[in-house]
Amino acid sequence: MKKIVVLAFALLTFSQAAMVNGIAMVVEGEPVTLAEIRAVQQQLRVSREKAKDMLIENRLQKAAMKNIIVSDSEIDERIALITKQNNFSIEKLQSLLKQQKISWKKFREQMALSIKKQRFYAQNISRLIPDPSDTELKRFYDKSPSKYKVPSTFSVIEYRSSNEATMKDFLLDPKKSSGIQSRKITLTGSKISSSLRDMLLGTHKGAFTAHLNDGSGFVAYKMLAQGGMTSRPYNEVRNLVAQEWKIEQKSKAVDDYFKKMKSSASIVVIRD
Repeated sequence: MKKIVVLAFALLTFSQAAMVNGIAMVVEGEPVTLAEIRAVQQQLRVSREKAKDMLIENRLQKAAMKNIIVSDSEIDERIALITKQNNFSIEKLQSLLKQQKISWKKFREQMALSIKKQRFYAQNISRLIPDPSDTELKRFYDKSPSKYKVPSTFSVIEYRSSNEATMKDFLLDPKKSSGIQSRKITLTGSKISSSLRDMLLGTHKGAFTAHLNDGSGFVAYKMLAQGGMTSRPYNEVRNLVAQEWKIEQKSKAVDDYFKKMKSSASIVVIRD
């Protein structure tokens, strides 16, 4: 049975002390303060009730993950992976965090929480999500085909070189253009490979793509503009549809899990 207790005159002394300390409620032994509720309201622009619900779920998540232990070596491995994927050193990462006023200790705590959540989801949530059938994915696609519209043309500057080292140097420093040929062209989505199109779709205006070997040399592109919109057929985006379906199902499964947990949780309301 859900144990939500609103304290009244019988616990007046305790209630007054809690109000002084700014505690609004205690969820599974973890306090939620009035200041936290106000902060969530202001930062996320949600109602007071929504803010309280979000903080209750936060405390329930903490309770659910309290027995999951993350070692320092696991955190080190996660940080090493991040630096490798982004091609910079630990020192560079620490410098970036300092610029954002995030301490190294706080960052490691965030990494530990991220690992805990992944492990918790793997152990408790993933098994609740069945593999979708092709019919189910097609139905998901048909609900919002506009989500899968993409630009049909790409206005770019093409940079070409017969030497890979020259191309790499140019991409690191575009001022080093010796040995680089360039021209402004428009690429049509239907006339280029799907891998090149995906690369262009992931390139922001003013940014360069990675270089590739097209059989006649090494080429890279600078994005100028994307134009026209066309729907990609289901068979072409099936993997993307499956990923988005799983994200939606995971969100629903998480909500259901914590709704059930909330129904039997100890939630002591001190100040409503």
